[in-house]
Amino acid sequence: MNNSPVPVLHDAAACKFYTDDGAYLLYSRESDILRIEHVFVPDHLRGQSLAAHLVKQAVAYSDSIGTKVRPICSYAKAFLERSPELHKSIVAPSPPGTPQSDFAGQT
Repeated sequence: MNNSPVPVLHDAAACKFYTDDGAYLLYSRESDILRIEHVFVPDHLRGQSLAAHLVKQAVAYSDSIGTKVRPICSYAKAFLERSPELHKSIVAPSPPGTPQSDFAGQT
């Protein structure tokens, strides 16, 4: 297993973080929220924490532009739930028609 950081590139026009090996994270913008829509890592690269690295890069970018992250992708949601150090950057997904709450479950 390779634990060295893989260079992650960012294409802001395409709303995409990606690696040269085919892993990527797609996001969208919703006013002051960066929505993590999808994370993909090719089979041969799985088990190297590459998806986590992509999510961390997206959160760092969101912090740098003054937005919060809303994880839509199930992987991103699960990873961020297990990463309390990132909770300050998160806005929890809410069912339609309900008030927004923070990631810790408070309203």
